[in-house]
Amino acid sequence: MVAASGLAALLVLVLAVVLLPRTIDGSGIPSAAELARVKLAAAQLGMVQAPAVKFNGHVDTRGGSEARLDVVAGNTGELAGQVSIGSHEFHVTTVQGRTFLTGDAEAWRSLDPPESPEKLAGRPVELPQNFFGVNLAELAPAQLGKSLDPALLDGKRVTVGTPVVINGRLSTPITSGHITSYVSDPDQAIRAPEPSTSTMPTALGRAGASIQFVDAGGAGAPLPLPEQPRIDRVEMDTLSGKGQSGDKRATFKVDTSRLTPEQAQRFYVDYNSKVKELSEAVNPALRVAAQSSGHFVPSPCGTTSCTVNFQIGNTISASSNVTLQSVYANYTITITAKGGPRR
Repeated sequence: MVAASGLAALLVLVLAVVLLPRTIDGSGIPSAAELARVKLAAAQLGMVQAPAVKFNGHVDTRGGSEARLDVVAGNTGELAGQVSIGSHEFHVTTVQGRTFLTGDAEAWRSLDPPESPEKLAGRPVELPQNFFGVNLAELAPAQLGKSLDPALLDGKRVTVGTPVVINGRLSTPITSGHITSYVSDPDQAIRAPEPSTSTMPTALGRAGASIQFVDAGGAGAPLPLPEQPRIDRVEMDTLSGKGQSGDKRATFKVDTSRLTPEQAQRFYVDYNSKVKELSEAVNPALRVAAQSSGHFVPSPCGTTSCTVNFQIGNTISASSNVTLQSVYANYTITITAKGGPRR
């Protein structure tokens, strides 16, 4: 009886192996996780190739504060848009990996800056890279797109969640390490069914009947390449691995949408104008203290002009997270002559 039971178990095992889904060449059918990774890779490629991407969402920093983002990131690191912190709004610009905020005095006062809020008002202010808990410069599509499957480097699988609707599209969450990307197929837009105008049966598939006419006289124009899957949302605990002080880890959640070539062109035109404004930027983490002394040179001194020699020294101090390389400072010297100031 025991032998019979063992034989039955063996037959069940063999039958299970034989009946496992196989492809034509005998290899196993990819699992849902493997198929999801293929779809994620295609969506990553689409993001890497996008000229610009719009991000709308929020960052919860380790310090517990929330920053709401409505920004556009160019493919190679350009970023501009609005950031709301509490009830205050700032304009944000990133260039060459550096981030600048512009806001009014009340907005700066809410952040308790090291400089007077009145001095910072209306001027671009450079921030530390980890100010938001994430480095906004890393939202560049070419960089972000390549970072969405960290588990691949560790040889680990992705996990697939239950699809959700995001901006009218049925999107599947695919989690790799600490990053979850919501990916939708090109044809996954949720639309109301159109009323049928024919009595002919159309239930030939999920998308209805599809007819393609081929010109028998020649090859004609090539068919367009199929559209890639889209990344509709990205969630992660951090991009830079660092955040503001506190125990809470920085979390990041943004919805994404690719810009059309025309929209991307307008973005770059506006972005270039914002970059020009950065010539007036300040950095509260950097201070320059100047010492000067001067005296008149008795000769030469003409009827309309005299010569003055000045000696100028300076002391530069910076926060611990600032590496000093070169600092440019403008000096204004005021001389009082015959009761009136001269510059």
